[in-house]
Amino acid sequence: MGEEEAKAVAIVPESVLKKRKRNEEWEKNKKEQLDAAKLKRAQNRKLIFKRAEQYIKEYRDQVICQLDLPINTILSHH
Repeated sequence: MGEEEAKAVAIVPESVLKKRKRNEEWEKNKKEQLDAAKLKRAQNRKLIFKRAEQYIKEYRDQVICQLDLPINTILSHH
């Protein structure tokens, strides 16, 4: 019986084991790269959104200043 149990266990060639290990490492590296890219995209989106908000704020301030100038000149002449 001991011999039958030993024969039932499949022997895996070393090349297959190396290939499995290499594939696992590649998958791990690929996953790390994807996670890093995802994080970078998220940070980039936040930066773009902040820039857009800043642009809107500056534009509104500029428009308000332009609207205030005529009002101030009218008030100062009367």
